[in-house]
Amino acid sequence: NIRRGEASIFLYLINFTSSMVRPIQKIVPCTNLKINLFVEENVKNIRALWLAKNLEFSRKGNLTSFVLPVIDDYEVVEIRI
Repeated sequence: NIRRGEASIFLYLINFTSSMVRPIQKIVPCTNLKINLFVEENVKNIRALWLAKNLEFSRKGNLTSFVLPVIDDYEVVEIRI
């Protein structure tokens, strides 16, 4: 899910890698996820909020790319514009 604030874009990610058993018993962490987003504004910073870590990113035109090192069950990425 993507939501936009005044000075940020928030990307909400949920990891659904568990088996098809309910309730969820074990989530398999995903690592090194490459994410590409089209962002027209100048990107100042990208931060994984649950990891409490700033992420390196690159820009090519309006395409912003970064790697999320790990997502366990949930992550929110803040893209400061």
